[in-house]
Amino acid sequence: EETIRGARNRADAALAATGADLAVGIEGGCVDSTSGMRCCAWAVVVDRTGRVGTGGSLAMPLPPSVAAMVRSGMELGHAMDALVAQHNTKHGAGAVGILTAGLVDRQRAYEVLVTYALAPFLTPAYWG
Repeated sequence: EETIRGARNRADAALAATGADLAVGIEGGCVDSTSGMRCCAWAVVVDRTGRVGTGGSLAMPLPPSVAAMVRSGMELGHAMDALVAQHNTKHGAGAVGILTAGLVDRQRAYEVLVTYALAPFLTPAYWG
């Protein structure tokens, strides 16, 4: 829920700052459970009429060492930097690119969830 709120806040801020008809907010986060920690990502699309679409994806498991760093308060991007001894990986391959050995890159992963969030705008007849 916190990650979805973050995406919504970003979308609302983008809408307020622009004259656009639609605005998109994207937020990534981590979810911890008894089966381990995984990353998640959400997109929210809003328009000036108040219509909202939300799409989520990217439930990828995180290595135990990364999960431990995140549990200790480190941001996922910094934990991934530490894991691979690089800087600013969240603006490059990101966790998804690194942990899938490049089979899925950040852009491709986020394109899917933005498309999910666009569903109410793409097929409005089904959304009443």
